[in-house]
Amino acid sequence: MDKRKELALARQQLPEDDTALPEPKIPQPTKTSNKGKSGKIIGRCLTMCPPEEVKEREEHHSLNTFEFDPKSYVPQSRGVNKAKAEWAVKQFVRSAADRKMDDEQNIRPPEVLARTLNYIISNIADADVNNKKGYVTPLNGNWLTEIYTFISDRTRAIRPVSYTHLTLPTNREV
Repeated sequence: MDKRKELALARQQLPEDDTALPEPKIPQPTKTSNKGKSGKIIGRCLTMCPPEEVKEREEHHSLNTFEFDPKSYVPQSRGVNKAKAEWAVKQFVRSAADRKMDDEQNIRPPEVLARTLNYIISNIADADVNNKKGYVTPLNGNWLTEIYTFISDRTRAIRPVSYTHLTLPTNREV
């Protein structure tokens, strides 16, 4: 049933006196440009992490060991450490009322998701024995904890997008 018809029916059932409820505002549907003809969201972020998120995580000191720029890294400092943008990977965040989750600039297309997963497997999974990128050593020296935490969180950011919003080609190796 249409929302307007529901409201009209509900108004008929209200008593006609001074305590009647004010007429509710019905939000009008807005045109969204981030959905294709099939209704799927089209990702437009071509990096592993949107630049806005990198900046926000630098400001909130929520970068991971594998995202620090070794040239600017100062152990246990607040506000000095910067991210190396090409190493930053989108962090998992839960949906919230104040957060827009379907912004096309923050959603990565299938090719970027595959490249991100390949980066994680090729560079992070064995960083404890083969630190070919020169990542900053974890403060506690426990590489395995850092690796597990990073892989768990960053792949968690890939899974819901690939299953719910995007159709991955079946002929692509991920």
